[in-house]
Amino acid sequence: MKLTIRKSSFFFAIAMTIKTLLRIFINTTFFRNRNTSDAIWYSCNALLLFSIIILGISLIINRKQIPLLSKSLKIQALIIGLLLIFEITINILESNYFWGFSVLPYYRSNTLLLLFITIWFWQFAFITPQKLFSSKYLGKTSLVISITIGIVLLLMLISFIHVLFTGHVIGFRTTYLVGWIIPISFCFFYGIYLLDLSKNKRKDLTK
Repeated sequence: MKLTIRKSSFFFAIAMTIKTLLRIFINTTFFRNRNTSDAIWYSCNALLLFSIIILGISLIINRKQIPLLSKSLKIQALIIGLLLIFEITINILESNYFWGFSVLPYYRSNTLLLLFITIWFWQFAFITPQKLFSSKYLGKTSLVISITIGIVLLLMLISFIHVLFTGHVIGFRTTYLVGWIIPISFCFFYGIYLLDLSKNKRKDLTK
């Protein structure tokens, strides 16, 4: 079965929906049990990271058949990208570790922003593009992101197995890594996508 952008986007949209719903209901009675909430949140992040890898692989495979976005999706992508940059900047500036390079501060995602991204990917998953274009930069970026997230996912698996057998947390600081790598990946995705769309439009005008 061929891995298409639509299929991978659909899978990613489901993972984002789960994460967003968990974020919304995180303060309910069910999630007040620390062990339960941590285990569910850990599993949710692992699922989301895996879905990003799948999306990244599909973008690499289909880098010559990237769908053009509608005007609405382009505007939404631009707004989401700017909000992500703003959120990341604020989190860095507010962090106690801003001047300490040994430890990355934890990125606290905005629930409303997660909802916007989820809605965008549901639209993207069911888009019927009028035209496709080639994007080598999106393919290369997806490759780097997929490899990086794959390493983080491997560290999470090793950490999980270590805790399972020893009862002690191994010092990979995957919570901090995941907290930053997801929003940064989104920034690169939207940024490179919009940049390639702009370049493709200029090429069409010069023909």
